[in-house]
Amino acid sequence: MLHKQKTTSLVGVPSVSVSPTIEPLRFSEIASVLRCPVVGICLTPAEQRKLVKKSGMLSTDACAFDVHEILVSITDEDNSLSRRADALLRKKYDFQAAPLRELDLLEFIKCWDMAFASGSFAAVLWAAATRRDMPLALQRHIFGCVHMSMHDALEKNLLIQERLRTFREERLLASEKFREIKSRLASAHKEIRNLKVDYASLSRSQTLLNHENQRLKEQSPSGDNSPSNSLKEENSQLHLELAERTKELHEAQSRTALSERQLADTLEEIWEQRQFIQQLQEELEQMAASMAGCKECAAECKECEGSCAQCECSSCPRRILIVGGMQRMESLYRQLIESKGDVLEYHDGYFGSGGNKLENCLQRADLVLCPVNCNSHRACRTVKNLCKKHNKPVHMMENFSLSAVSRVIFQEVSATLQQ
Repeated sequence: MLHKQKTTSLVGVPSVSVSPTIEPLRFSEIASVLRCPVVGICLTPAEQRKLVKKSGMLSTDACAFDVHEILVSITDEDNSLSRRADALLRKKYDFQAAPLRELDLLEFIKCWDMAFASGSFAAVLWAAATRRDMPLALQRHIFGCVHMSMHDALEKNLLIQERLRTFREERLLASEKFREIKSRLASAHKEIRNLKVDYASLSRSQTLLNHENQRLKEQSPSGDNSPSNSLKEENSQLHLELAERTKELHEAQSRTALSERQLADTLEEIWEQRQFIQQLQEELEQMAASMAGCKECAAECKECEGSCAQCECSSCPRRILIVGGMQRMESLYRQLIESKGDVLEYHDGYFGSGGNKLENCLQRADLVLCPVNCNSHRACRTVKNLCKKHNKPVHMMENFSLSAVSRVIFQEVSATLQQ
């Protein structure tokens, strides 16, 4: 029996949901607009290839796109391939998707938006595709979200790849610098070893001369100082040479200490670059994963006419302030935010002589982002107090990555669209 629900904000979305007892759609019955996203997001490339291979439709030279195209084009009718795909998808996602199909459409839209913003939305997508009461407007909204996220991910992917190439070049230069300092350090150590040998030899010679001088003093008659004077002069020369060698040794030790400090600084710089490159690679892999399976559907894209949450249309661009984060990523933050039509202001989180600079930036901002893992306690506390003072929305983010910044901006846009 049908029961009335709240109306949604999307045009064409009815206010009636289906009883939980109604059987969900089979894979061959789902709407064509959602078939490509379901295949690309809900099935891994290996699972797609295995399904097509079991149905005897896979040639030996078939690429990933061939497999994807077969699954999308042939499963629109009831056949062995569509039944295998349906069984696999139900096994993977029905435990999570079943309660989602029972939600009214308004609650389902909220659930979709939250899952999509988090980046883990395969089960919700399967639930949306197999609901019998899913209106066309909501199907287009979901397709638009997935499709436009592919474009955004591609743009971020290109930015990160460019940045990754730059850092690899910097790491190569740092490695060459490291090898040069290491070579100088080895030479300095060798010089120190040689000076120590000379120093030990001079010390032994001085000891022997002192003993000989003392012996001659004891054997010489009173007033006969000629042998003693000669030995004293020789002893003085040895003292001067020993002092000179000692000075050279100290200078070599100073140069070695400087080289060791330079080596330590270079190692720390290389370690920081490796950490940063690793983080960029992780973000690149995450974005590449989010694009998997959906990049082939670009030819089927149509204008979303403003119903997609990714469109982020606004007559007035927002001014977004980022406090802290990685200074070397400022250009990436700027490209990401300006690509969405907004304006970036950046403050490095350090407080010098211009103590009012942060407050002036914050007063102009519409949204404030503050990554807590790359800011001092003082900076985080100051940002919170100033945002409370000037009534500015602030997000204290767990990290400074591009995906974290993009996710917060998307959540803000989704909240604005729902209002």
